[in-house]
Parts: sequence; structure tokens; C-alpha cells
Amino acid sequence: MAKARLRHVFGSGGRLGPTHYLRPNCHLFSRHLEAKIRAKADLENARTAVATARTLKNAAELMKDDDSIRFFQYLETITKIAAKGKHTFLVGDFPALPKG
Repeated sequence: MAKARLRHVFGSGGRLGPTHYLRPNCHLFSRHLEAKIRAKADLENARTAVATARTLKNAAELMKDDDSIRFFQYLETITKIAAKGKHTFLVGDFPALPKG
């Protein structure tokens, strides 16, 4: 009877069978699999963030010398300043002051 139990546990080759090996270590395998899936998701998120940053950098380089973008930035700055209080703005060329 004891020989039959040992044969059941160790199998015919004298090694532990797969079911007996996995049961005590099942939580280790599940934690390893979960960590592997998390690592893949984190890597994909990092790649997406790098691609987004690269796209924004390229767009900023294209727009930095554009006069229309600079004008819109100027208007936005004036709007922000004007929203804070009473100010006088002179838009256009500053007239020459008379000397005297």
C-alpha cells in the first residue's frame, strides 16, 4: 500500500508529477504571471508617453518660428494681463514723442 502511494506521488519515473509540483507553488506562478503582465503594460505606457512627448516636441519646433502662432501667443498674453485689472494697451507702433 505504501509503495502504491509513493508510486502515485512520484510517478513511474521516480520524479514528482506535475500536479504535485504545481499545487504548493501555484501562488508563486500566479504572482510571476501577474508581475509579467504588469511589466508589459508599464512598458507599453512608457512607450506611449515617449511617443507623445516626441510628437509634441516636433510640433513645438514647427510652430516656434511661425508668425501667426507668435501673434496668437501675443493676443493670449494681452488677454491674460487685461483680465487681472485695468490697464491701457497701445497696439501697433509707438508714436514718436515730440522733442522739446
